[in-house]
Amino acid sequence: MAITDNEVIATRNDAEMMSRPHLWQTRALPLKRPRHDGQLPETAVLLRPEDGQPLQLIENDTLFGPLGDTKLCLFQRVDQIVAAGWMVD
Repeated sequence: MAITDNEVIATRNDAEMMSRPHLWQTRALPLKRPRHDGQLPETAVLLRPEDGQPLQLIENDTLFGPLGDTKLCLFQRVDQIVAAGWMVD
């Protein structure tokens, strides 16, 4: 049985939310990834996907880091993003 948009929002299902850009409030979905050293989480944004293009995730080293401290990561599937430890912020 398919999960409805309301269920995705209510359950905070990260993979489903990443898969449904029509639910995002902006063109980029904020993500976070916990650090194992207890520091503030890593932050990133997932850009609204374009047909046939890889998913683009822009990592920022720190929550308030300068824009120059970014890294572009490409993924083929949302489950790869979740497996890398990213969750919707």
